[in-house]
Amino acid sequence: MEHFPEPFSSPQPRTTQGLECASVRFSRHATQRMFERDITQGDVMEALRLGVLVEDYPKDVPYPSRLLLGHAGERPLHVVAAREPESGICVVITVYIPGSEYWEEGWRIRR
Repeated sequence: MEHFPEPFSSPQPRTTQGLECASVRFSRHATQRMFERDITQGDVMEALRLGVLVEDYPKDVPYPSRLLLGHAGERPLHVVAAREPESGICVVITVYIPGSEYWEEGWRIRR
């Protein structure tokens, strides 16, 4: 597991749609996508805390992950995150603004 920069780690315990997180870390990929898409760490943390479960990926490796719907201001926001069972750390895998070419209105159902 790679180590993530300290500014992108939150030591406070959080509950994420059934994920009990001892802390939250951002993958390099998620950090790059956030920068490219003008999505803040606060936007993602809010989606983790208040987001709606869109899809479960129980067979993902190395850990099962979930797709959550939140908002970055007025924009819909999808966050894919996984929980390391041994440590309780939640890892944000990717972050994106869902597009209408792939998602139905409401951003919860794939076309």
